[in-house]
Amino acid sequence: MPTPENYQYDFPDLISDAVDIWDQNAEWWDDKVGDGNDFLRLLIEPSTHELLDIQPGERVLDIACGAGRLARQLVDQGARVTAIDHSKKFINRARKRSADYSDELEFKVINAADMDALLALGEQSFDAAVISMAIMDMAVISTPIAALARLLKPDGRAVFSITHPAFNSSDIKPHGERGEIGIDGRASHEHRVSISRYTTS
Repeated sequence: MPTPENYQYDFPDLISDAVDIWDQNAEWWDDKVGDGNDFLRLLIEPSTHELLDIQPGERVLDIACGAGRLARQLVDQGARVTAIDHSKKFINRARKRSADYSDELEFKVINAADMDALLALGEQSFDAAVISMAIMDMAVISTPIAALARLLKPDGRAVFSITHPAFNSSDIKPHGERGEIGIDGRASHEHRVSISRYTTS
């Protein structure tokens, strides 16, 4: 059975492939999810905003920003946002969608695997950082994590979200079950997910 010590988290040979894949998919993804969906609106975004606890005037770094949906929300909360993504097509979409935010929101094409490019954004210059639903799609994750220790102010905070493997596997089976009618005249419903090979790659 694999142990954490045996896992490899970085795959630098795949950086170029990851960029190419997201450049190919960026416009389709933005057309499909750019205006949000229930998963983002009801689960990811409320928790992210609560954890970030943005205060007006704070400077925030959004890594792997996609087409900028979360970055625009952060600006709406009073933040000044630098948003980066390795996909030029995503950044082009983000700039088009964010034309009214030009003073508070800056988009840059930067690969989060490039430490020098990240540090050029300004060491200890960010109050907060976010990587929302993207770490699992990055070929290299150690670089942005290490960079945040230098990019964030001493009291800065970072928030991450990631797809749990139980919901992102070909071996899952969602289940729903209608229970007995209660004294209130309503049936109970139970939902669960079963997954096999959970501890294997």
